[in-house]
Amino acid sequence: MTLIPYLILLWISVVITEDVDPSFKVGVLMVDRSARNRFDIQRIGPAIDIAAESCQSKYNVTLSLLPGYYPRECSAELAIGRATDLAMNSNISAFVGPACSDDLQVVGRFASYRNIPILTGLGDVLKERDEFRTLIRMSYDLKDKAHAILAFLEHFNWKKFGMIYRQSDVYYTAMADLLFYLATSADFEVICQQSYIRAANKTILSNLDKIMETMKDCSRVIVILGGDKDVREMMLIAKRLNMTSKGDYAFIYTELFQNEAKGNLSWSRGNEPYEDKLKLKEAYESLLIVSLNQPYSEEYKLFSERVKELAALNYNCTYTEDVVNYFTASFHDAVLMLCEVINETKLLGEDPLNGTIITSRLKNKKFNGISGLVTINEKGDRVADYALLDQNDTLKGNFEVVLTYFGATKEYKEVSSIHWPGGKIPKDKPRCGFDGKDPACYKRGLRLLETSLIITLFLLVVIIIIGVLTYRKIRLESKLANMSWRVRWDEITFLKDIRNSCMMSRLSITSAMSSKMEHGWVCWTPSFPNSLYLESCAADAANNRFILTGTYKGNTVAVKKVYKQKKIELTRSILFELKKIREAQHQNIANFIGACIDAPNVAILTEYCPKGSLQDVLKNESLDLDWMFRYSLINDIVKGLSYLHNGEMGTHGRLRSSNCLVDSHFVVKLTEHQVEEEPFYPFRDSMTVAEILARVRTKENPPFRPVVPTESCAAGLLSLMRCCWSEEPEERPDISQIKSEMRILNRGQNGEVNIMDNLLMRMEQYAHNLESLVEQRTAAFMEEKKKSEELLYQVLPKSVAEQLKRGKAVEPEYFDSVTVFFSDVVGFTQMCSMSTPIQVVDFLNDLYTCFDAIINDFDVYKVETIGDAYMVVSGLPDRNGMRHAKEIARMSLALLKAVTSFKIRHRQDDTVKLRIGIHSGDCLCPSPH
Repeated sequence: MTLIPYLILLWISVVITEDVDPSFKVGVLMVDRSARNRFDIQRIGPAIDIAAESCQSKYNVTLSLLPGYYPRECSAELAIGRATDLAMNSNISAFVGPACSDDLQVVGRFASYRNIPILTGLGDVLKERDEFRTLIRMSYDLKDKAHAILAFLEHFNWKKFGMIYRQSDVYYTAMADLLFYLATSADFEVICQQSYIRAANKTILSNLDKIMETMKDCSRVIVILGGDKDVREMMLIAKRLNMTSKGDYAFIYTELFQNEAKGNLSWSRGNEPYEDKLKLKEAYESLLIVSLNQPYSEEYKLFSERVKELAALNYNCTYTEDVVNYFTASFHDAVLMLCEVINETKLLGEDPLNGTIITSRLKNKKFNGISGLVTINEKGDRVADYALLDQNDTLKGNFEVVLTYFGATKEYKEVSSIHWPGGKIPKDKPRCGFDGKDPACYKRGLRLLETSLIITLFLLVVIIIIGVLTYRKIRLESKLANMSWRVRWDEITFLKDIRNSCMMSRLSITSAMSSKMEHGWVCWTPSFPNSLYLESCAADAANNRFILTGTYKGNTVAVKKVYKQKKIELTRSILFELKKIREAQHQNIANFIGACIDAPNVAILTEYCPKGSLQDVLKNESLDLDWMFRYSLINDIVKGLSYLHNGEMGTHGRLRSSNCLVDSHFVVKLTEHQVEEEPFYPFRDSMTVAEILARVRTKENPPFRPVVPTESCAAGLLSLMRCCWSEEPEERPDISQIKSEMRILNRGQNGEVNIMDNLLMRMEQYAHNLESLVEQRTAAFMEEKKKSEELLYQVLPKSVAEQLKRGKAVEPEYFDSVTVFFSDVVGFTQMCSMSTPIQVVDFLNDLYTCFDAIINDFDVYKVETIGDAYMVVSGLPDRNGMRHAKEIARMSLALLKAVTSFKIRHRQDDTVKLRIGIHSGDCLCPSPH
């Protein structure tokens, strides 16, 4: 009994312990009191402590920070040892640090193996980044920094640049290799690069003067990858080499954070004589600094003061900078973002101690930290923002932010203007090239002989031009005076029957009265008194149906009469128009044969196209046009329009499907094109092309800007169609653009096809269409024949029907012995009076269906049914001896048995009573029935 109270107390303590939220153990791996490293625990620790306090107040997450400090600067051996101790002995859930890249290499792999999230504010030099699955870097990586440098170069249109890097430092060597690789992969050219070595005692072993002289002769934009002291020496040398005074050169230096740049690169600091410092200040006017974009908000200043206060109070460390650097703030944001993810995981009911869950939530995350907007990519690296600094304050010589590059959005933000020493942005190469041999800079003085030769050539060209113009003038007048186009009416041979001498649109016969735009007669339009063209005549719709055809000089021609013009005066403008029409020779333009201008027979003779118009071809259901055939038709139209637009015609003006004629080889030829002194707006043809494309696509007469279905139609053709009928005429493509698009579409449809192959394919397609049509018509005929025979067998006996099919007459026939069956329904008249007509019909249909199914089992023939009467005979037309009485009797019994179970649809309670009469005897059949 004495153990019970103790057990109760133990149970209560366990329950209380389970209800209390345990702290999240975080191992802090950092160098302790480094003499060289700016990122030891004395500088980073205060920022981590502030973040841990914020975790408790902001996210209600308690962090237990377990120290894993190690001395002697960066040491991969000590770092992995501390990490192993924390993981094995303290069962930590996350690492913060280390900052050193070499230490991070080994600890990161260990953390990935143990599935422990590891967050660091530095670690910029890592090999094989994909091996570190649980690593989150909060600052930047070298590739990110290299992209930023190239982005700033591209902003100033610097595509060629040189590079100087410190070969003795692995960081700058890796940066140089990466920058060279990315530059050559993009549209940049590293035209020269030089390296130098700085010994461990900080002595430069290379000849910087020689390096700068080499760079002067090979590059105008120079990227320097080295320390701040190296840059000071190089800029002084550049000043001595006169590379900074005229503004012809630009130097770009990369520094991690801005306050270091201001401190170490400031012209007023350093051990140089004061005269050299003034020279350095002038040289810095050509220097641009790329650094991480560090915030300078009031919140950040308060954070910096708090870090410096805790550093002095808890870590015995005194800050010399005005504000803490970017990387210190990154460690703070790393801890705070970890707490936010832990809180989110708890709210979702998941295990916050699961490293996989925490790591996955940290990746692809955005977080507003003290260092600004933190954007983590899918690999776990921060996409950093960068700033470009310039010494635009020439009096004080301070570097200030002039341009910001946002890595996540690839956008720029101009903060202030840049002070260029030469007053403008320097070019990335001299105008005459670095060797002065650029062909653009050759200046050859004109000598007297050369001048005389030029004058002579000029006069000769003028004389040639005058001669050519004179010759063209004489030739033009000769062509205008040439009357070979004139045709006498009696030279045209017409058939005697006018109906046989007319070419008529196959579909225009039914549509001519409703549409005035079909094949018309040649008309003389009063609104254009000086223009001869072909259009539909609205005066006589009946006459619109036909186009006369005749024979002229052995060739069949289309004769289009002009009824509105009694007499034509051959003015100069008319002769010009006739010349243009006569010279319009193209395989996709209907040839102009001649014109008859003798009243009253005024007519124009054109090439005869026996297949009719494109409208006829599209409406002809017997033609199955596949897309290869349709593309061929469209290409012909586009080629014809291209010829008109690029020639003297300028445009068509009246393009429609009825004006696109098809010859015997299925080549489309345009007709009824206009000739005017002031041509129509050319984009009108583009609109009509869209309508024809829609018609070719749907084979229907399109309304205004129709909705065309997208199925079985190339997306490019549909897009071209919509562009052509755009509301704004200026947005419609011209004929050259349409031709280019059709060339692409046609290549995708059937590749490059020459004219002969195209013609053969068209004829083959036409033959296939005819074969398919014959097969369809034959199949339809056989189907109808089968239906007719089935109907005949239902009306007549099969033997009689077969005689009729063979064309034989059915003679009256005498049968000496047959049996006739006759039946009716008892009470049928009364039932009809109590039922609707449809109910009566349903009843008789059900009853006779039942009877018909039964009589098929007997040697009988149903004569007919009249009302409720049902008449059957056995022994004719096929004799069966004396079995006819037996067959009728057996059938009667079967029918009587069937009606006992027959149900009337609308009178379920009633039964059918059948009255039957049977008679046997001789019979005479005078007719097939």
